[in-house]
Amino acid sequence: MDENEVFAEKGLKIRLSVYAALSAISFLWLVLPRGSSLGVPIFAAAELAALWLLGERKRLWYFMPIMLIALNSFISGSELWRRWNFLIVTLLFAAMYSGVSLRSRGCGFLMNIVERAFSSFRFFSLPAKWAVGGSRGQGPLIKRVLKGLAFAAPCVIVLTFVLSSADMVFAEGTLDVLVNIFSRLRIGLIGKGLFSIAAGLYLFGLVSSFKSGYPLTEHRAEQKTGDLLVINIFFCSVLAVYTVFAAVQLRYLFAGAQLPYGLSYTDYARRGFFELLALSGVNIALILFATDRLNGRRAGFTKGLCAYLCAVTMVMLASSFYRMTLYCGSDGLTRLRFFVLGFLIFEAIGLIVTFVYIFKPRFNVIVVYVLLGLCYYVLLGLIPVDRYVARSQVDMYLAGQRREVSYALTLSSDAAEEIARLYGDESLDLAITDYFARCTDTTGRWQTYNLSRARAEIMFEGFNR
Repeated sequence: MDENEVFAEKGLKIRLSVYAALSAISFLWLVLPRGSSLGVPIFAAAELAALWLLGERKRLWYFMPIMLIALNSFISGSELWRRWNFLIVTLLFAAMYSGVSLRSRGCGFLMNIVERAFSSFRFFSLPAKWAVGGSRGQGPLIKRVLKGLAFAAPCVIVLTFVLSSADMVFAEGTLDVLVNIFSRLRIGLIGKGLFSIAAGLYLFGLVSSFKSGYPLTEHRAEQKTGDLLVINIFFCSVLAVYTVFAAVQLRYLFAGAQLPYGLSYTDYARRGFFELLALSGVNIALILFATDRLNGRRAGFTKGLCAYLCAVTMVMLASSFYRMTLYCGSDGLTRLRFFVLGFLIFEAIGLIVTFVYIFKPRFNVIVVYVLLGLCYYVLLGLIPVDRYVARSQVDMYLAGQRREVSYALTLSSDAAEEIARLYGDESLDLAITDYFARCTDTTGRWQTYNLSRARAEIMFEGFNR
């Protein structure tokens, strides 16, 4: 690839170089300070403005989820999603330049996103080449300055060593200067600086990869065929078992009929949700496998079987959801239980989409699944999960249904409002004080201002008055 031809416009080189430099500086200043909160959405907004000025306006709707994910750092005190946010935002940046479409087929778009994400590294060296690249005459100023420094550096080192040997005052003064310089250098700051430069170059590389026309692998979905008789026999066999299982759920779980075999209703309802969750995923995969092999053929019976499996899977999801709510009712919410309940709701929406896809496979259902997953992830970052979890735990403790609330006291500052309800319990005062001290520990820099931690700090000050 000849970058000189691709980036022939001088103005484009300057704009992209400035974008790389400003991205690196703002990343160091806004994102990397320890406990950065407010700085993260400001950085995302700055990137949005920069890409708008670069002319990337048709793809900026991808910034809707990016901005919402960035808000998580500002409104929530939980550190649970910080590392995952970094990965998801990177993939969203790559997806912005990958041409994701609902009309595509298969999972090729996922490979293109990953390919675009890695293609950025091919353009890391471009700013340096542009800075020192030759032209007519003696070359640009930067290249000449670097040459001069390269020749001068060894001479200065040797000369300083010789003069230090000749004069003790000069030697001691030089030593003091060097010690002062090295004492001010911090390894952590140097590391953050290098990481910021890498981040700026990565964002620059993504834009350059797209503007250069860097080709992505074309993934063509092959026409798949299958023996309908074999598929129908398989589905009929599986559905026979699922029908019996669904009947058991409707009778004993939802209708509350008397359980056989001396089973306890509570123990019966509180087990099996993770197994049912896994089977529901397998069922969706079976439905897609069969639907992709119909290829427009008249296969009404097979589609009916797929639709029936979809309905049975919905019963399984309802059973799993109900079992989980019963479990939470007896033992309280935890983060994992909250996540599972939310996932089941979004999976139910995915099943509705799958039902439509069975009869009208005119869109890429995998893209829809990914979008649903992204919506769920974004929603988890905006909802104060720890507050709802702590509320469940504290309610049960105050009602005498729990003997301790140690799990709630490990949560983030999002739970501060619920933890404050425990204030006055002498057995918990020390633990509550430690909780608020941990949740309000900040560096004091404006980049680290966080709404959740600020509310917790106000509550903590109220306790100490």
